[in-house]
Amino acid sequence: MEGSFNPRILEQPDTAAHVDLGRRAVALPRVERLLRADGLRTDLLLSVSLASVALLLALFLATAAVIVTVRRRATHGTYSPSRQEKEGSRVEMWSMAQPPPMERLI
Repeated sequence: MEGSFNPRILEQPDTAAHVDLGRRAVALPRVERLLRADGLRTDLLLSVSLASVALLLALFLATAAVIVTVRRRATHGTYSPSRQEKEGSRVEMWSMAQPPPMERLI
């Protein structure tokens, strides 16, 4: 049975550094670590931890981007009054409006 994997090969101390698994060769320390339950748990814990940190970082960056966008919209509006509107607010009304003639006040 050439090319097939025999688990007893891993138990023999004089085995070569690689085990032939058909077309792939796997390093013995990695196979041994994967076969042990604590190695699998450690790899799983590391993967979950890294994924959680990446997710929290992405969530933090998205929240910061939303806050910056909301603040920018609140302070940097698109409305800019025209020169006439700016100067018109400073003009006194009594100089522009003429009082009605005296005959009409009766």
